[in-house]
Amino acid sequence: MNKVINLLIVLCLTSGMTLAQNRTIVQMEVVDNPEETSSRNNYISLKINPTLLMRGDMPFYIEVPLTENLAIEGGVGVTVRDYWGEIVDENYAFLVDDLNSVTYSTGTSARLGLKYYTSSYGFQQEGYFFGVEYRYQNYKATINSSGSFTSLDEPLKRQYNDIRFLMGYKEYLDDNVFLEGYVGFGLRDRSVDIPFSESVQAISGFGLAREDKTVLLISGGIKLGVTF
Repeated sequence: MNKVINLLIVLCLTSGMTLAQNRTIVQMEVVDNPEETSSRNNYISLKINPTLLMRGDMPFYIEVPLTENLAIEGGVGVTVRDYWGEIVDENYAFLVDDLNSVTYSTGTSARLGLKYYTSSYGFQQEGYFFGVEYRYQNYKATINSSGSFTSLDEPLKRQYNDIRFLMGYKEYLDDNVFLEGYVGFGLRDRSVDIPFSESVQAISGFGLAREDKTVLLISGGIKLGVTF
């Protein structure tokens, strides 16, 4: 009987030691390695935005993490012809008149913003994010019009300054390539030259009127990127 009691005591002690060891192992596994944590921020991402082609804007982006959740993103690009702006702006109907021709040249665009990722798992920042961004777009063109009263050969200005708040989601397709969808809203300060025509005693003339206006901005798009 004493042997049985002693055996049970030994088994209980052994089980207790085993459980204690297992608990120790679990605690060691959840402790972050400082070197691994810092290595999560040791990368950059390069991106393009195909959805901006309709706006005649072709930017290249770079995103650099500041912390596990916070990143800074900047981009520069060239602008050509704002196709979407011409579709939605009724003032651009003037440009398709037979008397008018427009010569487009390259302008510039730039943007800078901060992004906050709601998750901090994995090597790269991914998942849902929120952000704020400033964007500048400048489109350059020259309008050439011929009328019986006057001729117009003037630069045609179209310039945007945007402040917008963003939310989106970044999904990795493999270890390095990702898609990033976003929507945003904010304010746009726009300065646009509006062509007009007028007739005085059956004699036609042409001119430009500058419109400076702040409007509501709603935007969205998809970026394609790669991480190094």
